[in-house]
Amino acid sequence: GPFASLPPPLQRSSFSLPAELLVPPLFVLQGSLIPKLRLFVAERSGAPLPTTLEEFFEQAVRRDPVFAMRLPAPAAVLGPDASLEDYSKLAKAARPHVQSRRAMPAPPSTPGPEEILRCRAFARVGLVGNPSDGYFGRTIACTISNFWAEAELWASKRVQLLPHPLFDPSSFEGLGDLHTVGKREGYHGGMRVMMATCKKFYEYCTERGIVLPKRNFTARYDTNIPRQVGLSGSSAIITALFRCLMRFHGLTTSDIPQEIQPSVILSVETDELGIAAGLQDRVAQVYEGVVFMDFDRDLLEKRGYGVYERLPIEQLQRLTLFLAYQSEGSDSGRVHSSVRARWESGDESVLSAMRGLADSAVEARRALSEGDEEGLMGIFESNQRTRVDLFGPEVIGERNQRMVDIAREHGCAAKFSGSGGAVVGGCPWS
Repeated sequence: GPFASLPPPLQRSSFSLPAELLVPPLFVLQGSLIPKLRLFVAERSGAPLPTTLEEFFEQAVRRDPVFAMRLPAPAAVLGPDASLEDYSKLAKAARPHVQSRRAMPAPPSTPGPEEILRCRAFARVGLVGNPSDGYFGRTIACTISNFWAEAELWASKRVQLLPHPLFDPSSFEGLGDLHTVGKREGYHGGMRVMMATCKKFYEYCTERGIVLPKRNFTARYDTNIPRQVGLSGSSAIITALFRCLMRFHGLTTSDIPQEIQPSVILSVETDELGIAAGLQDRVAQVYEGVVFMDFDRDLLEKRGYGVYERLPIEQLQRLTLFLAYQSEGSDSGRVHSSVRARWESGDESVLSAMRGLADSAVEARRALSEGDEEGLMGIFESNQRTRVDLFGPEVIGERNQRMVDIAREHGCAAKFSGSGGAVVGGCPWS
């Protein structure tokens, strides 16, 4: 059951906070700890000072795993619509002899009811090594500020997700208009992405004992990332909304560490939406800039994340790179599906290709640090040849291959920046 304790009498005078702002610590004990607690109390029966649960936990944590739960401040528990009477009742319940009846302000980290939170995540460009990120490989990727997804979130009485007027249409001028929109934007707008993100955020917090304040909100999104061309538009929406949800509920990287966030964001797509994807995009969008990633299998299975290293942005800025993309895209999840099945079945050609792609990321990191642009372009070319051999020309697609061919005709190197629809390349001679 719950237990509350106060500091010893000699320490209480050092508190300068008003009584109604003090929150007594709350302990929830596992059943397995109860016998140990009884033994501890029996051993302390002759102690000159009262026995406290703090002393018990100091000893318990040295011997057994003890799980902690984050509790929100009283103001956050009551929510943004609480009245003065609500605060007074809470203060009275916490301290029977409260003299002041002032309402408690919201914690500084929690936005006020009128504030609109805005968070952005940028498009991802896979430079080298992809798609080995989904197969315990290594990659280098970067984010670009040209394209972004933005989430807006503000307090409201009910949780409400607003559809985007362009990407989530439900009304059309006619079948011709419906056909044009469906061909250009696809069939999956951002509504399912937002709902899946909120669901996964809530599940992650509740499963780990992070108690969320009683606050509802309205959320919407916007994006200018070209759709379905392998620039990670969906995960950008998820990342932007995830950041807003953390800020809105007063959470920091102490609650959800930065290295864990990409795995949670990925689970929105893989677990909730059934999209085949890897960690690369989410790591790049969470860390931003140029990132080297090592998705070592042992590390991922042991702790849930790999090795993520930001590289100096100057290494990339001194190169001459370009990004080209199609006006119409395709579903990246379908591109990955057959290769995934072959990899899981132990197909040696797939295993060997993924190892080669992973090794190329290490070579590219050296080329970047040494300013070896020609060497990097050679890695681009090698990566693209491996992808064609791995997926086959039918999956690569004629229009995708044509972008690579145009670059080569002009003396440039190019490779897919994602799963198809866009290419990143460079021209060493320029």
